[in-house]
Amino acid sequence: MTGEELKDLRIRANLTQEQLAELVGMHKNTIYSYENRDVLPKKKSDLIAKELLSLITKKGLEANHINVNNPIEVKNEIPLENTNGNLFQKQEDGSFNITADIIPFEAFASYIETLEDATIHHDFDTAVFNVDQYGRGNYKAFRIKGDSMNGGKIDDVPDKALVLGREVGRHHWKDGFHKTKHGFIILCKENIFHKDIVDFDPETGDIICHSRNKSPEYSDFTINLNDVYQIFKVIKRFM
Repeated sequence: MTGEELKDLRIRANLTQEQLAELVGMHKNTIYSYENRDVLPKKKSDLIAKELLSLITKKGLEANHINVNNPIEVKNEIPLENTNGNLFQKQEDGSFNITADIIPFEAFASYIETLEDATIHHDFDTAVFNVDQYGRGNYKAFRIKGDSMNGGKIDDVPDKALVLGREVGRHHWKDGFHKTKHGFIILCKENIFHKDIVDFDPETGDIICHSRNKSPEYSDFTINLNDVYQIFKVIKRFM
């Protein structure tokens, strides 16, 4: 677990750093330190995550008030909805909790149907992520399948991780694709991929997709953008 992920969990549980510290028997300065570190001690971070996930499960991801020893009242502001249907709930610290549909890799075809025919509607599960600011883009969550983007480094994404993606508008594709922290989600007519895009030929429209896992089964391959419905830049990762 990273400090960013710990902070995301704490905010989703509507706890202050001081409340979380009291809940898990630590000093508030320790929580502050953890939230600003890249890698946390496994045993202690697992303990904290277990407590927070338990609270979130009991109260629900949209809970506005969680009772601990010194509860605080969180203002229940009216959520903001962008033009793509994403809800943004402002938090006490000025950040936002965004609600996004989860598109499972195993059932991505159901989502593709909604892109091809606007009269088709599927109810997807939703996930809540904490982000710094309100956004006007199109946000979707994805449950990752496989370890192709898990090369063992801190920003890599393992199997079953939940990620939040912001769509890269088709009009921006011609500008190319820059290196990102957690890669891209590429939705094609026949498949869905989570990859780095390491090269782009503007004349042919070909992109080269690269895996961070060095295993031979995850070799680079080419996709033509004519076969792509949507591309999402992964901006948040939750494991």
